Amino acid sequence: MQQSTSFFCFFSPFTSEAKDITDLGSLKEAAKIFIPGGATLYSARAIKIKEDEGLRNYYFYEFEKYDQHVALVAAVNSGKAIIAGATAPQNRWIDVGVKLRSAAISLTVL
Repeated sequence: MQQSTSFFCFFSPFTSEAKDITDLGSLKEAAKIFIPGGATLYSARAIKIKEDEGLRNYYFYEFEKYDQHVALVAAVNSGKAIIAGATAPQNRWIDVGVKLRSAAISLTVL
């Protein structure tokens, strides 16, 4: 039986005064918002992308929860968190992880 992989992108249901992901806290502090409790964190990093208006900050997290490996990228625009991610069963991650990680990191906020 083929186990599926998924890609997702959504806007957060909350709004805030945040103009940038760093307004939600440091990479470690914001992890409490984006990573479910009990997950195993494999990697976390802040990414800065140069845009026409200046630099935009993104937070990247890679973790495992319930045997699902997840790569997630988050940014903030106009007070809303924008999240893109990809997931696959842990036993398939070695085969598809590079592609799924790249898909998550491809998030661009316009």
